[in-house]
Amino acid sequence: MRYNQQKILVVVFIILICSVCSYAQSAIALDKNYQKALYAWSKKNAKQAIHYLEIAIAQNEMSLEAYITLAEWNAQIHAYNKSYQVLKSAIAIVPNNQKEKYTKKLVKAALLSSNYEEANEWLSKCLVQDASYFQLQKQIQFVRENSAIRNGAIVQNLGIRINTNYPEMFPFVSADSNELLFTRKVNNIDDELYKAQRDTCGYWLRAKNEGYPINSPDAELYQSYSADGHYQFITRCDTRSENGWSLGACDLLMAYRSDSFWTVPESFGGTINTTDYEGMPCLSADNKTLFFISNKKGGFGGVDIWMSHFKDGLWQEPINLGPKINTAGNEYAPFLHPDGKHLYFSSDGHIGFGGLDLFVANWMQDTTWSFPRNLGLPINTAFDDMSMFVFQNGSAAYISSDRDSIAGNFDIYAGALPGFAMADEVVYVKGVVYDSISKEALSNVFIDFVDQRNDKSYQVLTNRGDGSYMIPLLKNTNYSIRLKRYSYQAYDTVLAIPLTHKSNHLPLSFALLTNDYEPPVFDSLLARMHFEINKTTLTDSLLQELSSKVKSLVADKTYQWSINCYTDNTGNPILNETISAKRAHLLKSLIIQLGVDQEKITTNAMGEQNPIDDNATEEGRLNNRRVEIWIRK
Repeated sequence: MRYNQQKILVVVFIILICSVCSYAQSAIALDKNYQKALYAWSKKNAKQAIHYLEIAIAQNEMSLEAYITLAEWNAQIHAYNKSYQVLKSAIAIVPNNQKEKYTKKLVKAALLSSNYEEANEWLSKCLVQDASYFQLQKQIQFVRENSAIRNGAIVQNLGIRINTNYPEMFPFVSADSNELLFTRKVNNIDDELYKAQRDTCGYWLRAKNEGYPINSPDAELYQSYSADGHYQFITRCDTRSENGWSLGACDLLMAYRSDSFWTVPESFGGTINTTDYEGMPCLSADNKTLFFISNKKGGFGGVDIWMSHFKDGLWQEPINLGPKINTAGNEYAPFLHPDGKHLYFSSDGHIGFGGLDLFVANWMQDTTWSFPRNLGLPINTAFDDMSMFVFQNGSAAYISSDRDSIAGNFDIYAGALPGFAMADEVVYVKGVVYDSISKEALSNVFIDFVDQRNDKSYQVLTNRGDGSYMIPLLKNTNYSIRLKRYSYQAYDTVLAIPLTHKSNHLPLSFALLTNDYEPPVFDSLLARMHFEINKTTLTDSLLQELSSKVKSLVADKTYQWSINCYTDNTGNPILNETISAKRAHLLKSLIIQLGVDQEKITTNAMGEQNPIDDNATEEGRLNNRRVEIWIRK
């Protein structure tokens, strides 16, 4: 009996040892393949990394960490359905104290893979109905209700002249539509600013690195222009520490276009920039408000959108856009359309399809905003839709999205906005201001355009180099315009932009006069009539001619009238002056009767002075017996 018990114990011991050895071998195999997978992922070989990790899991199905890593890697390459299936297959080995958190992971994975009903089932298994629970509940409802794509809505990749194997982000098009600016992460490491020009057919040429002084050894991203094209704004990172990484701050910088060349970008200074992150600048079309993002104190969590007003020659203390726009998540890439009303931005805090989605909000007044609206499919996807530029027609847009690649490998796409998100159409009014006499271009001329409907003012200064300006203005709107510059007379006029204006641009130049300008005197001969000898009356035909010429000028009260009467040299000089005076007064009376103010008329009895012909002939004497009516303005 004791022998049998000992035998049994030996057998059990052998079985335990074999089990331990088997488990140890499995653990070793898991660790070996897991390490291979981690190494392949670090080398950005996602396919090989996932392959090794799948082998590791097959050899040891009890490693929850491996399942979660595999799911995350599949999500990174946008294999969302596979990621969801991996998480589902591991639910049985999840410890009870992790079940709640893991189930919410399943809800998110189900949503990303478009399994809306299953997402709702998983959510129903959650026991704690906290803020994240209700956020997921809202997202499920949103995705259910917005899963249909608008009829005819298409989003197209801009192609190989713009997009590469590296990420292309943050598109921005200049006001004249001839330059496309964007950020490229070269070698997936260094953010650099690129620019593409249009060819003669309107297509983009291959983009080129902008080089110095806009780019530097530091990272530059998110480039934009002011509406008039005079200022350029960028984000530059790693700017404070000698080694370029220990502080890792990002700041806003500005460059100025001088004689077609950009100056070296300079920091906005301590009012805007802090030791926290500041980036992604956008200037309003009236040059009065700067929008940017920051994670500094005073926000609502994550990265928020802020704005600063330009007043009295200085940028004012930034203001947070508030809880309608900003969330506990992250808000990025603000873009205010030139209509001054529609703000577009991306967020992972507002309800969307997953990741970053693009939204639009209306700027009501000062810090008052409407609630943002998700732009829906196909502008947004379950992937990251990072930033947006909306053209001046208010409907066409460029977006940056990683929908067709692995997470973070963005391309730039073209698409059309849904009706509710369209901005008002604007026209870029542009021209030069110059000296009316010398024709010299005038810099720093203040131009104020005032919308006659609501007295809203849009202001711009002319460029230092060439006296040019450009400003976006709304169609179907009348504007009062005033120009002011030191030592020059103010100039006022009006501008009506009809809804039917077809061009994207409207040329409008101005000529200014100096304060000491005196208008030149222009004397014009209105009429010359001839009298018979010793006569002081005009024939009916001459009276009719006089009447028609005078009546056409009566309405203009700025004219000065001068009547000069002459005789030939026959007869007594004293009598000749007397008869010329009678003829002058006769003409004056006739002109007064026709409506000319008496004080505007002067008469001159010239007698036989200033003959215009030879008094030796009868024809010459007739020509000299004349009355001339001159007007001066």
